[in-house]
Amino acid sequence: MYKYFTKKFPKGTICTVLMLFFYLMPTNTVTASIMFQEETLSIDQKISIEDLFTLITNKTSYDFFFNSGLKDLETVIDLKVENATVTEVLNKALNGLPLEYSIKGTDILIRQRSIGTNSQGKKNVSGKVNDEFGNPLPYVSVIIRGSNNGTVTDFDGKFHIDVASTDVLEFSYMGYETKIVNVGDRTYFEVDLIPEFNVLDEVIVAGVATGTERKKMSISVAKLNTDEISKVPQASISSSLQAKVAGVSVTSFSGSPGSSPNIVLRGSTNLTGNNGPMILVDGIILQGSLADINVDDIESMEVVKGAAASSLYGSRAANGVIVITSKRGKKIADGKTSITVRSETGFQQVAKYLDLSNAHHYMLAPDWTSTDSYTKYYFVDYPSDYTTGWDPRIQGNRVEKEDHYQDMPYRVNNDLQKQMFNEGQYSTNYIGIGHRVNNTNLYLSYENNQNQGIVIETGGYKRNSVRANIDHAISENIKISASNNFIKTSNDFMGGGTAAFFEVLMSDPDIDLLGNNVDGQKYNFYPNHWNTQFANPLYDLWKKESKSRKTRFLGSYEIDWKFTDWLSFTGAYAIESQDYRSTDYVPKGTIVDLLPNLTDPNDPTSLDYNDPIDPQYSDGGLTKYTSNIFNQTVRATINFKKTWGELDFNGKLSYLYEKNHFESISTEGSEFTLPDLPSLNYFTRDNIYADDYNTDIKAENYFAIASFVYKDRYIVDGLYRRDGSSLFGSNERWQNYFRLSGAYRLTKDLTIPGVQEFKLRAAYGTSGLRPSFSAQYETFSANDGTFSKSTLGNANLKPSRSNELELGIESSFLNRFRFEATYSNTQVTDQYLLSPLPSHAGGFPYQWVNAGELETNTFEATLNTTIFSNDDFSWDINLVFDRTRQKITKLDIPEYRTGPRNAFKIREGETYGSMYGVDFVRSLEQMQTQLPDGDDISEYSINRDGLVVKTADIGTVDEKPFVILDETGAEKNLKIGDINPDFRLGLNTNIRYKGWSLYMLWQWKQGGDLYNGTAQYLVRDNRHAMIDQLHTAPENKKTVDYYQALYDAQALNGFWVEDASFVKLKEAAIYFQINKEDLGKAGNLFDYVRIGALGRNLLTFTKYSGYDPEAGYDGFLFDNFGYPNFRNYTLSVEFKL
Repeated sequence: MYKYFTKKFPKGTICTVLMLFFYLMPTNTVTASIMFQEETLSIDQKISIEDLFTLITNKTSYDFFFNSGLKDLETVIDLKVENATVTEVLNKALNGLPLEYSIKGTDILIRQRSIGTNSQGKKNVSGKVNDEFGNPLPYVSVIIRGSNNGTVTDFDGKFHIDVASTDVLEFSYMGYETKIVNVGDRTYFEVDLIPEFNVLDEVIVAGVATGTERKKMSISVAKLNTDEISKVPQASISSSLQAKVAGVSVTSFSGSPGSSPNIVLRGSTNLTGNNGPMILVDGIILQGSLADINVDDIESMEVVKGAAASSLYGSRAANGVIVITSKRGKKIADGKTSITVRSETGFQQVAKYLDLSNAHHYMLAPDWTSTDSYTKYYFVDYPSDYTTGWDPRIQGNRVEKEDHYQDMPYRVNNDLQKQMFNEGQYSTNYIGIGHRVNNTNLYLSYENNQNQGIVIETGGYKRNSVRANIDHAISENIKISASNNFIKTSNDFMGGGTAAFFEVLMSDPDIDLLGNNVDGQKYNFYPNHWNTQFANPLYDLWKKESKSRKTRFLGSYEIDWKFTDWLSFTGAYAIESQDYRSTDYVPKGTIVDLLPNLTDPNDPTSLDYNDPIDPQYSDGGLTKYTSNIFNQTVRATINFKKTWGELDFNGKLSYLYEKNHFESISTEGSEFTLPDLPSLNYFTRDNIYADDYNTDIKAENYFAIASFVYKDRYIVDGLYRRDGSSLFGSNERWQNYFRLSGAYRLTKDLTIPGVQEFKLRAAYGTSGLRPSFSAQYETFSANDGTFSKSTLGNANLKPSRSNELELGIESSFLNRFRFEATYSNTQVTDQYLLSPLPSHAGGFPYQWVNAGELETNTFEATLNTTIFSNDDFSWDINLVFDRTRQKITKLDIPEYRTGPRNAFKIREGETYGSMYGVDFVRSLEQMQTQLPDGDDISEYSINRDGLVVKTADIGTVDEKPFVILDETGAEKNLKIGDINPDFRLGLNTNIRYKGWSLYMLWQWKQGGDLYNGTAQYLVRDNRHAMIDQLHTAPENKKTVDYYQALYDAQALNGFWVEDASFVKLKEAAIYFQINKEDLGKAGNLFDYVRIGALGRNLLTFTKYSGYDPEAGYDGFLFDNFGYPNFRNYTLSVEFKL
């Protein structure tokens, strides 16, 4: 193999005080002068040739490449030069030695000098080494097998070396398979090297005894490295997983800044609670939000998707595990400092506006075009100075047209969505500093992220993150490490909450949301005279405050002590501390209503026509919520690593102690005594209410894991874990988990043409889900000092248990493809569910019990390939695919409904995620079964909405759909939808041409239904675009009455279930990178400079009519006026020193 030193930070550039410190460290008698045109050195000392190469690397911008077995590297010379160039130094140092050098740019290649055929039967041979595409490979190590004699290829891939005819040449290069060639009678060699699939050699740490090469894994663990995460850095780490890992569903239910997308691995496992995975960051078991973690700090993410792989993590890992490792500075050359700076700024905008009705169904005044600011209706008298908004001087009411068609135009059509949404600002500024010296490496970083969102009058999310990671080897056998992450965030939410989305969509388009109130306050409170059910949504956004701030610290500290070459000890302590504070403030003087301004309060007819509006004000209110998290873990592990002949063994025995503390207090005050003082001190005692909550959870866990690899091909892994937790019932305090897995690398025993690696693997394992804190206890509800019974305790309550069988294959073939396929069958038993109790059960209405099973079958596949690669051009493609099916196989309690508007039914034999409600008759055959007495089926037909109606009623106020009935004649409750997709597919591709690169991430979700509750509500208020008949042909028009029947008094019905299939361009980036050698004089300062244009959530192709086919509400896929996901456009500049 060749050895190299790489320059990371050119001396003479002072970027920070820290860099200056390292620069000014003493260097004996050696000095260096860095100049733009030529670098010179002054040396006066005795030094070995190899140490000289190191010195030149440290003091200049040059890098050395040479074979580690090269002769004469230990030769010590007495070197004296003054202000000599590198060429002059090398000429003097190598004079008389059998070494030669060549220079290209800042790379220096050292080789053994050839001396031709000799008396020992040697001959001089030459050749060329190419890659798989025929491009020359420089720096390839060419060794005479069984000796230290060798050379390396030059910059054109050429080499020459003295050999005997009986010698064997070994060609090796990092990332390529080693090739063996017999010399024989040949004097010239043309050698092609084929790449190894590095992904098979990458080391996995999650779910296994110790860091293990992927090719020796017997379980499925996906890994994303920093390069895959940083193509388009996401504001939340969760989003970095989307469409990149098979079997991982990442859904952004809300676009609200600071929110974290929902992550589900291989389907849901919990019928009643959270289905998100366990998260570990540098060994810290995370309780707080993943959205606070800075993506730029991340070195890698490992995804452990199923119970078989996650068994190591026991009773809290049935949802899977994500192990995140931050950057540490380990990859920096000794004595070097690396600085990375990235700045990104841009804007974001709503991705789609909903189509709304631009017509109404009221009679217009004959002179309705005489106004420019409002719509003038028939039979309504308006004041002469009226312009817009609620006005008590208006007399009369709007009158519906006789035909009830919504085909009358508004005089004014304002786009109210555009009045509420704006182009919010987005920015990230990041600096990461890595340094390594002797036995210590350090990584420091700072990030500032600002995400304003897309709603006016809101500040959005801001994050400041500081990281300090350090590793130090006290001795050869003792190493310590520390990871520290301090985070401060703030969020300026929507005042009044997300009701603003509801209100703006429900408002008629001829109103003005931006007008002022009569008292001068912004945003006219009742902008629509005809609908005072909804206030101006912008008023609450402006007037009310909803803010939060969070201070968070994550720390982990570890010591590794190696007793022998096969036995070591690891001790670790981790802490997560979080202080969260939120404030909801309604100022004194906030308008809550508008009333007629009467000159005589006792006379409702005494309206003051000069000052007709009397705003009603609130005395205000304030709610302050504070919560604190303080979690600690202590881990002690004995590690074993031993080889007996061809048998490799890795194992560990470990103990883990967990202690979690949570406390919160909420205090609410109403009716301020003084204005503009948002403090609880300015309420009377009787108007202050408080509520608090505290939990302490402890757990002890013991586990053992062993892995055996025989002859590098037969792999067996087993583990046992025993967990004890205070969350389990007193009779079930301890639970056991296990895993047994194996793999066979077939290609170690069998040659398959074109296949470099083929592995079969199988695993069976168990893991669990812990119940909530109060589930095992008797609980009571308290209100004003009065108590009522809530749930009966259960000493026998156990965690849910996930049992999984995982089967898989992994293969690399044709020197450029890697394929992995996994099938898993998971059965989650002992679901903890809230069961209703009979009235005689001590007065408690409910009890948490273990009742129910959920079965999941998942198939997932991954294909990675490099289509083409050379110095100028490369093209990489990665595909991920998954398909999941879930069914509730057992339910020991009565079936029940859950989710938004109780849309989802939980019952035995049903698919998990099934929606139930009523539906309309859609076929004449179906109508025949419930035909009213005396009717004939010939009287019915299917209308243009696909619904059965009476033919004679089409287009009249009597047209209405018919609800499907059961045998008793009652409306039938039936399955109307299923949120589970047929499959998901992700495609990411990166195309590079010289300094340019284009990256795209596409996601395709096929199938899966979404209930459009937003559309249903819009019909209620005649705002949905389908009701607009303004441009509909007369024979196709339908009345508002027909559409109100579809609204169906808000009942869940099948008409509002839509196909949520989509294809999305999730991420895209175009970069131009200028490397060191192309930067001219600036190359003395920068390793590279990269500029880019980035986009997120750019395109969506879907038939879904709402804002987004990934809309969610209350943890479910359900569209109900949520914060829309938005597009993001930014420019980025990054450079490395």
